[in-house]
Order: sequence, then C-alpha cells, then structure tokens
Amino acid sequence: AQIAGDLRVADVAGNLRLTTVSGDITARGVRGELDIGTTSGDVSVSADAVRRVAFNSVTGDLSLQGTVESDARLQ
Repeated sequence: AQIAGDLRVADVAGNLRLTTVSGDITARGVRGELDIGTTSGDVSVSADAVRRVAFNSVTGDLSLQGTVESDARLQ
C-alpha cells in the first residue's frame, strides 16, 4: 500500500493487493489474483495469466492487457 506516490511492481506471482490514495499503479508481468485500487490515479496492468482482477478507481483510467485464464473473473 502507498498513500501518496506511484506504485510499481513487476514479475510477481500470487495474490496481490495494490492500493494508493493519490498515485498511479503499474503492474507488469503479474500472475495470480489482483486487487487494485486508487482514489486518484491511473491503473495499468500487463498480466501473464490472471485468475481474478478487481479494479477500483474514483478518478483515473484503468487498463488491462495480457492473458486472463478461461475461468477468470473481472470486476
């Protein structure tokens, strides 16, 4: 979690929860389940294989690129 500032992660597998109040979130090469939220900021995800993705943003753009598993849930 990050209060103010950008948050970046790369090449991580597992259950991830990434949160900021004011800042962008960038996740590259992630696998597993993602719970991503920001109050004010953009979210950009490049996924290798995800089972579940939950995005939440009050103001900002959401972007998901990559591969999701056939039974994946997107929220």
